[in-house]
Amino acid sequence: MGLQLFQDKDLAVSSNQELFSCYERVNRTLKDASDGDLKWIEVLDPNDSNALSVNESESESDEDDEVSDDEKSDDHNETVNDKLLMAIQAALSGYQTGEESIDLDDMDDNDAETLYKVLANAFRQSKLNGSKVKKKSKHGKILTYFRIRVLDLLEIYLGSGPGMLSCLKIMLPLLQVLEFNIRDDHKKPLLVRVRHCLRKLSNVKKFILVEGFTNTIIGNLLSSLLEKGTNNSMLLQDMSNEISDCCVFLIKCAQNDSLPGKTKKRRQGKVLKILIVINVYFKQRYCLISYYIFKSIFQLHWDGNHAFAPLLFDFVFNDDIRLFRRNQALDLLKLFYLNRRHDNAYDKFLMSVAEHEKKLCDDVIVMLRHSREIKQVKEKFVSNLFNRLRAMLSHSKPNQSVDWKMLGDNIREFRSRDAKVTYNQLCRALQLSDTKKRKANGFNHEERRQNSVVP
Repeated sequence: MGLQLFQDKDLAVSSNQELFSCYERVNRTLKDASDGDLKWIEVLDPNDSNALSVNESESESDEDDEVSDDEKSDDHNETVNDKLLMAIQAALSGYQTGEESIDLDDMDDNDAETLYKVLANAFRQSKLNGSKVKKKSKHGKILTYFRIRVLDLLEIYLGSGPGMLSCLKIMLPLLQVLEFNIRDDHKKPLLVRVRHCLRKLSNVKKFILVEGFTNTIIGNLLSSLLEKGTNNSMLLQDMSNEISDCCVFLIKCAQNDSLPGKTKKRRQGKVLKILIVINVYFKQRYCLISYYIFKSIFQLHWDGNHAFAPLLFDFVFNDDIRLFRRNQALDLLKLFYLNRRHDNAYDKFLMSVAEHEKKLCDDVIVMLRHSREIKQVKEKFVSNLFNRLRAMLSHSKPNQSVDWKMLGDNIREFRSRDAKVTYNQLCRALQLSDTKKRKANGFNHEERRQNSVVP
């Protein structure tokens, strides 16, 4: 039945109409059963009223729903009891006889009738308020269970060779459900199912149909996903993994072998959108886009990544960008170099970034020579730089325009200078002033002897 809903439109329409009619009949039956006023003389003492006001169906619900409903019910009972007591006191305020109880036989007919109307109105109002809370709670349960059943149908469909366009249309509604309920602790069962369904969606590899898939559709979806990270909302930090997986899924769909060649080659729109977001992420101080999105994209063997690497070279020594973001740019560059296939496209890419590589190495040499004057040189940043240079040397054809020997000499001198400063500080602490110069000179001579070897 679940599969037919996605294959036969007429069957889907008739099934939805039947579901809505069943839902209306259930609501009408509940409404008719709740009619009728409560007699005030039938109400028990407050303790019994608390016990009877608890919804008996809570014992049959999920543990999370049970806890939330119990808390709501307790709060509601306390409020209702307070209102009832105030109404009873107001109704009996005119009969201060000094006794603990009032005998109705001592009242005349008019006073008894007035008292009856006041109390009946109070209890009627309390019953209406209680019915609203219970109906709202029950409606929330029904809606949650209905959504879980829909997710069951979606998972069955995703596991049976779905259509590519259908998967893309399913993606955004699932993310919207996750966004609106991710901070609600009482909807954990629903969130678990939504996340599981999104994981299953992002892992789909075979599609029975690819008709209707266009670059416009994937461009709009990619924009919607990336724009979620630019909103100033901490909710999106909790959804970073799901958004990243969906972005990777879109790129994989665009590279699917079943697509026509023209559709696969037209990637300029997608690349441009990602370039804009990368600029926003590194240059905007309070951007909430997740770094995991870019990391996931750079791990793909996608030719579109060749357009992103030159941009990252400019971020490494940009003083307007925060240091931890510059470290992330180095990590992405290293990841990009180590995850490339050595083919013709990769060789063309190396030629296109040759100037950027040379500029980066020149900036490294300047930084190493003036490391004492530069206060912001951090050990982690230097370590990432060295890893980045090692990744550049990992391919078979290193950039010939870079003076690797000069770079190696400056790196060796930089490390020797660090060791020398540390050594002098240790000798000063040990009060070894007589041997400090001799040891230091011997160390420097040994370093100069090995200076001809490039690391």
